[in-house]
Amino acid sequence: MVARRAMMFLAGSIALVLGIAGVLLPVIPGTPFLILAAAAFNRSSPRFHTWLLSIPHVGGAIRNWESTGSISLGAKIWSTLLLLVSLSFTLTREAIPLWARISAAITVGLVLLYLWTRPHR
Repeated sequence: MVARRAMMFLAGSIALVLGIAGVLLPVIPGTPFLILAAAAFNRSSPRFHTWLLSIPHVGGAIRNWESTGSISLGAKIWSTLLLLVSLSFTLTREAIPLWARISAAITVGLVLLYLWTRPHR
């Protein structure tokens, strides 16, 4: 049981670092990693879970996700905009192989499909 909690705490810590990187870098999505960190901390360290929920700009989104599985409309719009800008950059670069451009377009399409089928508040 202790080993499981330690592994969950490690997973939460890694997800938290990736989430922070995602907040700072437009290439990495931060929110999914922060939600993953909250789930891992909820199973391993209630103190860290409570701390994560208390962060002003992040805590509300995590609470909404945990309670209703919803994503705010503003977050959906902002995410869509950033994904489309990133995709347009990828699609217009001839140096990027065709298979990679197609793969990126499919991935962005699936992410947007998932994103916009979640309820919003």
